[in-house]
Amino acid sequence: MKYTNVAWLMMWTLLSAITEANEIEIRGRAAIEHRQFFSKGEQGQELYQPSVFVEPEFYKSFLDNQASVTLIPFLRLDALDNERTHGDIREFMARYYYETGDLEVRFGIGKVFWGVTESQHLVDIVNQTDAVEAVDGEDKLGQPMLHVSWYREWGTLDAFLLPYFRERTFAGEDGRLTMPGVDTSAARFESSEDNRHLDAAFRYSVRMSSWDAGLSYFQGTGRDPDFIYEGGRLVPYYRQIKQAGLDFQWLYGDWSWVAEALWRDTGSEEYAALTAGFEYSYVGVADSNMDLGLLMEFLRDSRGQAATTAWQQDLFVGARLAVNDQEGTEILFGVTQDLKNSDSRAVKIEASSRITNAWTWRINGWLFDGHDPQDPLHILHKDDYVEVGLEYYY
Repeated sequence: MKYTNVAWLMMWTLLSAITEANEIEIRGRAAIEHRQFFSKGEQGQELYQPSVFVEPEFYKSFLDNQASVTLIPFLRLDALDNERTHGDIREFMARYYYETGDLEVRFGIGKVFWGVTESQHLVDIVNQTDAVEAVDGEDKLGQPMLHVSWYREWGTLDAFLLPYFRERTFAGEDGRLTMPGVDTSAARFESSEDNRHLDAAFRYSVRMSSWDAGLSYFQGTGRDPDFIYEGGRLVPYYRQIKQAGLDFQWLYGDWSWVAEALWRDTGSEEYAALTAGFEYSYVGVADSNMDLGLLMEFLRDSRGQAATTAWQQDLFVGARLAVNDQEGTEILFGVTQDLKNSDSRAVKIEASSRITNAWTWRINGWLFDGHDPQDPLHILHKDDYVEVGLEYYY
């Protein structure tokens, strides 16, 4: 039985059980979204992309909060792209916290995030990217896992066993913001076990008064696919990799210094990558209640022009404005500029504010300037867009 069928069966089984129980915490969110593109796509795709999604959360605790079960299903309906109309189990996790207070075990489907930088998240590797959701790679698919955490005064050790691999999602022929011609049904794997290779990950993290750091290691099926051109289509190919990572954050006065670095061995090559920079905060800018943060990060990939990412040697600069009003209004503007190609850059803007305690509006936008066919951003050069969303929290 396929993973999705098993996951949905598990979800409905749990729903049937918990709806008959008492003291079930139910919350979640739902939204209406509309993307407006500035020009038709490379394959003639439409200018508009309306969609809706719902993401409820069910939580039940047991044994005086020593144990709990969390279920977070997700469903999106998209009017333009059939591949973006999809469902997923973002989380279906059982947790047990031992009375000794230093050991926690989680089992099921979960999400784990590693990283501290704004422009990209190099070391975040446990979950697969849900690429039909957003272009920034921050939306993730639920990952089957066994997760054990050991808490000590000298830090926290996390160990993961990941028994099933989730393939990356890609937009369909009518969709936007994707590589054209990707055939996800023909995905290939370096491992003879295909998507059932048992991956493993470890992380040591420590937090002090003004800084925190994490050292991580991953071995298994790489989340970023290579592509094989075959019969007029692009076939995703998932290699076996080893990755060591470091993430670091230091708070010093009005400064926040951040860095993420990795070393990765794909079998055919070894390379390193770094993202490092700072955010400087002006509190009460212009004698107001607003705070203004200025961001700068340097992005470097040792593979240079041979890198499979657009961020080979780039500089990210941005500004984050927190209005500090009752509505929680925030605005983020940033530009990632290629330092070797002055005509290559990506611009993003994010803004959000509450209307009421339950309703929130938000606006996201991306501009992609990459007209050189050799530029990795070239596949998105006709996909500039603004997205408006209205979210309901319950």
